Amino acid sequence: MEYIYIMISIIVVCIILIVYISIYNIFQSYLLKINETEKEIDESLRKKYDILFKIKQKEDLEIEMQEIKDKNLSSFEFYREIIEIETNIINLTNNRKIEKEDLDEINIKIESQIKYYNENISNYNNATTKFPSNIISKISRKKIKNYFDDKNLYDKNKKDFKI
Repeated sequence: MEYIYIMISIIVVCIILIVYISIYNIFQSYLLKINETEKEIDESLRKKYDILFKIKQKEDLEIEMQEIKDKNLSSFEFYREIIEIETNIINLTNNRKIEKEDLDEINIKIESQIKYYNENISNYNNATTKFPSNIISKISRKKIKNYFDDKNLYDKNKKDFKI
């Protein structure tokens, strides 16, 4: 009889361990997707910066393009700086034919990357807050992450970004 209780205990512990590992791997999968997408967004933003810098030089525009590339900015802060520079360049060129196709292509790519990033953040945050994965998130000290626009699940104290 004692042998049966030991076997049942071992089976229960194994089931709990398998569930823990499965849910933990889900978290790790989301984190890998998030980190990879953030890296891709950063690369795309740097390409966009290079395109804008070429336009500035080619058109001999009087725009201060501080060396934001070398600053220690988050991808979101870099994105805001790039949008501001792009807006200034477009306003100064007065719809002259510039590398508009390149800019449009990179803008579409960045928007799709941001959408994919935010979808994975949403999935990760849902897993962090819903039962039973919230227990594993607390054990493994997983925290809710902000969306690309620097907002969290509750959207407190963050101004909306407008161009």
